[in-house]
Amino acid sequence: MKGPKKLIVVPEPILEELMSIAKKSGLTISELTALILAHAARILKGRENITAVFKDTVVMHDLKRLGAVMVSSEAFISLLNGNNDEEYFKDFVEKAKSFAKTATLYLKAHGIEVEPKDIVSLFVPSAMVDSIEDDRNMKLIISFNNPGTGLEKLIEYAKDIATTVITTWGYNVRSIDSLESIVVIEFEKKRKESEEA
Repeated sequence: MKGPKKLIVVPEPILEELMSIAKKSGLTISELTALILAHAARILKGRENITAVFKDTVVMHDLKRLGAVMVSSEAFISLLNGNNDEEYFKDFVEKAKSFAKTATLYLKAHGIEVEPKDIVSLFVPSAMVDSIEDDRNMKLIISFNNPGTGLEKLIEYAKDIATTVITTWGYNVRSIDSLESIVVIEFEKKRKESEEA
């Protein structure tokens, strides 16, 4: 990359990781660093929550490797409803839960720093997913804006996916409540003893 250059201070542990990646990819450390920064600058331009962008990018990349595909919210709702076939709906939810469990275990095993809400939001694309916490418990809040038809199935699906992700991550679910187009799942912040050992 041509043009004036400036010195950037990088912590040694990060530099060592970059050197390892550069060696595997056949690039020099300078070439790799410039490539990463160029891509980051394009991706982050105009974005406010930089951490969320990086997190979503990593998670989406890993989910694609596991077999995930992206569909629009409208297509997702159509797939979920499946012409009001109850057996189809049950099978759809079970397969989605299985994949959510696999994805959660994969992200945990690779030490990727995400929260349950980050994973749930990818599996329930038509919802706003957030979390609040106090000293002991957390609440995962899933809300639907303009859900249209099939809200009952959407709520049931969201509950199943969220509880699967939360329990797979190692937390105990304390309560599950829903009111109109909002689902609230309360769970303990402390993980199960078997997860901490």
